[in-house]
Amino acid sequence: MLTVYLQFALFSGLIIFFGYKLSVYGRDISKQTFFSEALFGIIFLAVITSLPELIASISSAVMVDLPNMAASDVLGSILINLMIIGVLDFIQGKGGILSLSGRKHILTASITIGILAIISLSLLLREIAGVHLGFFNIGYESYLIIIIFIFSTRMLYQHGQEKNEEKSNGKKTIGRLWLKFGISAAIVVISGLKIAECGAAIVENTPLSDNFVGLVFLAVVTSLPELIVSITALRLGSVNMAIGNILGSNFFDTLIIPLTDICYRKDQILSVIDLSHLFTLILCILFSAIIISGISYRSKKSFLKLGWDVIFMFIIFIVAVYFFYIIGCR
Repeated sequence: MLTVYLQFALFSGLIIFFGYKLSVYGRDISKQTFFSEALFGIIFLAVITSLPELIASISSAVMVDLPNMAASDVLGSILINLMIIGVLDFIQGKGGILSLSGRKHILTASITIGILAIISLSLLLREIAGVHLGFFNIGYESYLIIIIFIFSTRMLYQHGQEKNEEKSNGKKTIGRLWLKFGISAAIVVISGLKIAECGAAIVENTPLSDNFVGLVFLAVVTSLPELIVSITALRLGSVNMAIGNILGSNFFDTLIIPLTDICYRKDQILSVIDLSHLFTLILCILFSAIIISGISYRSKKSFLKLGWDVIFMFIIFIVAVYFFYIIGCR
């Protein structure tokens, strides 16, 4: 069992290190393209830092047949990503970090709330009403989410596009950056696969449920790239890129549910996961709503270096972790 934990730590370290490298290479590539900082965080960095969640979740469902752990990883990652904003607020040290971010992020968070609501309603219909509508063993909600995702991505691109005057430094430089970027992305993907296998071994050898392991172990580790990338962006003075990475990652994470549904051929994914995931879904929606309120109201008031919106989120999160533990040990 010690070997499993050591492997878990090793691949976690690889995700952290190469997740940081991805942010550096991605930032350098963006300087030679026509992306605004906010749009780059939402579209570009978000996709990169969501790779571990994508690989770990699909691997959990398909390779080790633990769909509950897959769902816990995705939803737990969204929840933890939102709490990263609290970490950024503390590091910034001035309080009210949401008051410094652009209002364009409201659209990203709003779309994410809408998709999470669709997932919540679909899960409720299956568990309470016994409605299992789908096609080719894929739930209708998965088709709907994919369509919404495609149109929303185009809308976010048009909404956040700004002119960038910086020009390319040459094909040779950009080619080298893309090569380094590809190698780092491959290592992150492989590490995500291995972490899913370690998570399955932990489930088999401990009294903890696959829900709890997915939420605590996988979700925390696969959210580390978002944490590293966002802190790096904040240190570079780009609040919008940091916030855009978090909210953009959550937006892309919502696509993981339908993608897992497509890959999981035994049944519709929402038909086999527990209703307890609804608790996480509601928390994700609630926290996203708080963030939208913080960006809209733009209060600069703080306490202990934290904005009041973030403090409210931390209080709810601490209480929620206690209930997650109770649910996870059943």
